[in-house]
Amino acid sequence: MTVRFVFFMGGSSSKVVESTSGSTRTNLPDEVEENVTYRNVQIHYMIEAKLPRTYISGR
Repeated sequence: MTVRFVFFMGGSSSKVVESTSGSTRTNLPDEVEENVTYRNVQIHYMIEAKLPRTYISGR
């Protein structure tokens, strides 16, 4: 899935039931070294949150 933009309307994060996040890296170690140039690097950061059904439907 590709998303071009995300719009946040504000509000409290207390409505989130569950959440998780993580990342995958390509051509980049978990711990980078000082004064090293890394090329062709990709970092994919993922965020997931489960909202209550009443919040999703706007009720």
